[in-house]
Amino acid sequence: FCFFFSRRHTSRIWNEVSLMGVVSTYTANTMLNSLFYGKPTYIGLHISDPTVLGDYGTEVASGDYIRQQVQFSDAGSRGTGNTTQALFVGMPDVTVTHMAIWDNVTTGNMLSFKALDVPIDVADGQTFVVPVSTVAVSFT
Repeated sequence: FCFFFSRRHTSRIWNEVSLMGVVSTYTANTMLNSLFYGKPTYIGLHISDPTVLGDYGTEVASGDYIRQQVQFSDAGSRGTGNTTQALFVGMPDVTVTHMAIWDNVTTGNMLSFKALDVPIDVADGQTFVVPVSTVAVSFT
């Protein structure tokens, strides 16, 4: 979050100053709810970094894989988490390195992503499970 202000110096030069600010808890919760609470959100599994640009070309793309819809809690204390599990059945033989949250079952906009602490190898035909309360999005 950034805000700007200008002030006039006696030398008639306007200086612009940029200050980093911290959003309030109210603002953080409102922003999270506007993206996650009661909205269609989907977990996507990636085989490499989707980057901040949301590269869905890094997403698992074979087998019976499809993004799975999850629901998120009403934000509180600057964070929200998944209240439903995601089951990815019929996975191909892959190593999952990242998970992302999307606003659409195909393409769409990536809302958030994270590298897994340890990549997970999935064998052909296995089910990949994302349990309740294991995906969190927060403002620090």
